[in-house]
Amino acid sequence: MASKIHVLCRDMLNLGDLGDQELLAEIESALGSERTALARLVVYLGEVEQRRIHLVQGYASLFEFCTVKLRLSEGEAFRRINAARLARRFPVIVELRSTADQHLSGLVLLRPHLTDDNHAELLAEASNKSKRHIEMLLAARAPK
Repeated sequence: MASKIHVLCRDMLNLGDLGDQELLAEIESALGSERTALARLVVYLGEVEQRRIHLVQGYASLFEFCTVKLRLSEGEAFRRINAARLARRFPVIVELRSTADQHLSGLVLLRPHLTDDNHAELLAEASNKSKRHIEMLLAARAPK
């Protein structure tokens, strides 16, 4: 781990050597890697919960496992666990997450509204939408 950090710090010091377009390409590449890694993490967390590994490891909940063992913030843990549970129920979410068509905050909003019958349509409708737009979409579907 220390060597990866060292390489990253060294690379950051050399950013001035990159042209503007190269820098933007590097950002896109980093985002792609992050999205793929996050989608994998969501799948792994779902499997940890399914196997109940967090309990065997001595954690009372998957949330505790994520915050203590994995050192995620409470918000990070909540959103990732939410996505993991939804992805087990609706596997298309893994692909949507890895391509950035659906963000974790959006999945939190969508969770109470997704059903076996409407998930494909609702996820498609919410794809590439901001949190605010998803709130408006849900309000239009189920006015109070």
